[in-house]
Amino acid sequence: DGCGHQAEALARLDDLDRQEAARQRVQRDDAAYAQARREDTGDSYLAYLGACADNGCGHHVEVEQALARKLKSATEQEKNRQAALDEALYTSAQRANTETAFRQYLNNCQATGCGHRSEASAKLAELEQKAAASHQAALDEVLYTSAQRANTETAFRQYLNNCQATGCGHRSEASAKLAELEQKAAASHQAALDEVLYTSAQRANTETAFRQYL
Repeated sequence: DGCGHQAEALARLDDLDRQEAARQRVQRDDAAYAQARREDTGDSYLAYLGACADNGCGHHVEVEQALARKLKSATEQEKNRQAALDEALYTSAQRANTETAFRQYLNNCQATGCGHRSEASAKLAELEQKAAASHQAALDEVLYTSAQRANTETAFRQYLNNCQATGCGHRSEASAKLAELEQKAAASHQAALDEVLYTSAQRANTETAFRQYL
């Protein structure tokens, strides 16, 4: 018949081939997307996006949305994990209740969000203050005990002059003891002077000398 429509037939065949190829690409793309959804992991969705260019990436919007959800979920899970770890670290510091434990929490909590930074800092300051007070009290006790052992005016006066740095926990006792020793020293000095004066009168053995003593 002369094939008067050869060109149209060939064009139609090309068109049908293209349609078939497009249909197959859609099928492959749908299959790849279905596989990614079945696995439902970040890696499976990334694998779809990495391979879908030849098949038209017909589901890239859904896959990108799924990845965004996965990322958000993973971020929230990581935050929850960090918060739980931070809580555990702070609870451990609370149980130990030492300067070292709270200092260690503060030094390491950057990785867990430092959810208890303010409480730990306040507790550390409190413990440091208590330790300083305890050290002062112990030193004050040593200084006062040393003064007691010496039991001299000089020792108790030295304690009173230097105890501002240690809290003067024994100020009243030291002051009382110093006053007592000063009184005794004064009385002893008077008695000794009286003895000297009387001995002098005895040596002179005259009315004038004894009258002078009296």
